[in-house]
Amino acid sequence: MDLKMYAADNAASTAWNVVANAGLVRMGVVAHLLDGICFIFLALTLYILLKHMHKSVARTMAVLVAFAS
Repeated sequence: MDLKMYAADNAASTAWNVVANAGLVRMGVVAHLLDGICFIFLALTLYILLKHMHKSVARTMAVLVAFAS
């Protein structure tokens, strides 16, 4: 199955594909949000584990992850 949502140089076709596959678009948005949440929780976990070694470096890592999300 070769599903292409984006049609180059054809905005109407792209819009139609998004409307026709709304469930797929919603799943993509939810997956992206869950990915960001897991990334932030991973950074917080690493911060908790690493703050005893070097607190300023752990804090910097957490801030950079927050900006990246």
